[in-house]
Amino acid sequence: MKLDINLVWQQASTAVAANREVLLALAGVFILLPRLAFELFAPPAPETHAALDINAMAQVMQAYYASVAPWLLAVALVETTGTLALLTLFTDRTRPTVGLAIRRGAAAVLPYLVAQILFVLGLAVVGGAVLGLAGISGSKQFAGVVLGTVLFWATYAGLRLVVLAPVIVVDRARGPLAAIGRAWRLTRGNAGRIFALLLLFVVVMVVAMMAVSGVIGSLGALVAGANTAHIAVAVAASVLSSTFTVYLVAVLAAIHRQLASAMDGRP
Repeated sequence: MKLDINLVWQQASTAVAANREVLLALAGVFILLPRLAFELFAPPAPETHAALDINAMAQVMQAYYASVAPWLLAVALVETTGTLALLTLFTDRTRPTVGLAIRRGAAAVLPYLVAQILFVLGLAVVGGAVLGLAGISGSKQFAGVVLGTVLFWATYAGLRLVVLAPVIVVDRARGPLAAIGRAWRLTRGNAGRIFALLLLFVVVMVVAMMAVSGVIGSLGALVAGANTAHIAVAVAASVLSSTFTVYLVAVLAAIHRQLASAMDGRP
């Protein structure tokens, strides 16, 4: 079947509106607070200078990410748990309590992460092998074309697995390979529609984040100083990103519901 983008958005909006307080509270604990803590307490990103060459900049950024790796890992684990808990609240027809949704989300974290790691490793092995063979040719133009092709197919594969989390949570596909296989089957023929929907979503999110951060940052710097402006921007960005995450999870749940209903013949 062809994915109905309008129906996806209608279902997602309705689901959020029906449980807005609970969803935003859960997103606040598992998404807003971790991101805000990272923005305020993690080591700041280093300033890059035009005088640095590419290798020097790469070394600086490598050292930075090594220093914040524990922060990133902690935030990723907490956010993944919260995202899967949100997904449970959106999709479980038994209407679980918030506590039960959190426990079910936590139980799905390991298979979800293993499936993601297997996917990334597969891309790395295949993509690395193809790029290595292209590099043997010695032609920069050919290598550039191959790199673009690899990036295209990597993006395509990511779109085909966009419903991986709902497959694990809703369909209870705890085996990582089985979950990857079902997600791949569900999205057959709809990668383009999914891309268009998610691209629009990301564009709206980025524009909103830039606008709010710019306005709050400028006003905060004029009224209360640079440090207060930094805190205000971090709070606003965290609130916006957690709100967008709620809607994104609702969109993924609606995509999965529509495609799974068509494939399995269920309401």
